[in-house]
Amino acid sequence: MTATARDIPGLVVDDSPDRPLYRPRVTFERSGPAVREALRATDVDDLAEFEREFITAMAEAEDTFDLEPVHKVVGFWHGKALRHLNPEIGEYTAGVIARLRAGDESDLAPERR
Repeated sequence: MTATARDIPGLVVDDSPDRPLYRPRVTFERSGPAVREALRATDVDDLAEFEREFITAMAEAEDTFDLEPVHKVVGFWHGKALRHLNPEIGEYTAGVIARLRAGDESDLAPERR
């Protein structure tokens, strides 16, 4: 995490030893300003793309009075920024996928087996 990551609104870092591997260690609020700061701290190329998509969605919302496009953009980029801040989640997910492809269903909840 870079020095500017502390500027992310709602930033929470959970380093507790009992945190499940699938739960992100670093989280932050799901808002335009928080996503913007998280991307500014992790990936400036993604930041530029997020800003373009957000501005487009805001223009659409201005015309339609419907904020759904804005919520979709923020939701998508919130997830991407979380993955930037928590690379171990991708590693965990890749391991689950590899185990499932090999026929090991131990990661599935009992009702899904």
